[in-house]
Amino acid sequence: MSKEKIKKEKKIDFLKLVDNISYNNKKVIDKKNSFQKIGWNTPVKAEGNPQDIVNEIVNLIESNYNKFGTWGNAFDYILDLILYTLTNQEEKYLSVAKEINKDAILVIPKIFGLLLDAFCNKYLIYDYLGQVYMRIAYKSKQEYFGQYFTPFNLATLLATILIPDPKKVIEDAIIRGKKIMLNEPAMGSGVLFLAIKKIVIETIGLAGLDNFQFIGQDIDGVT
Repeated sequence: MSKEKIKKEKKIDFLKLVDNISYNNKKVIDKKNSFQKIGWNTPVKAEGNPQDIVNEIVNLIESNYNKFGTWGNAFDYILDLILYTLTNQEEKYLSVAKEINKDAILVIPKIFGLLLDAFCNKYLIYDYLGQVYMRIAYKSKQEYFGQYFTPFNLATLLATILIPDPKKVIEDAIIRGKKIMLNEPAMGSGVLFLAIKKIVIETIGLAGLDNFQFIGQDIDGVT
């Protein structure tokens, strides 16, 4: 079998695993009822408890972390493979995949599926990765970086103070012909951006996000 064919099969296998995962007997991404199930300008109501999803992800990592080598590796590898799959960076994907136990790779699509289900089917905007990080990856990194992620409830309060009336802010931006640019110099897990997105889609709808530009930086390359 040629090298190119092996690469292609490895990449397709990961995506196929994600596509075939089901929760509550339905596909993770229901192409007919995902973003199309509501109007683009209709306020979105979330479904479910985000902490249940955090718990599921943490349980998956805790029960398989030894397959990744370390707690830190588990978190980093999961983010790397999801990112490289979404952005079609095949060489980087394969360079990471070859370092990971095969059983560990099979855990990652399950976590990816939970995140897709939460964001795309349930519109359950939450800082999943930040909370998982605090419970898992900090075991190997927190002492070195002194990291502590902002709780989502506090971030939502800050977002509400920053943008008390999303509809008016967006209307003003449209009149000026400019996007609303938000720059977070210590973004961490992106919790403030997520909180802003949550209040925007809950008050205006998904279309409201088209008027924003999110820019973030952080000293930790994982973010």
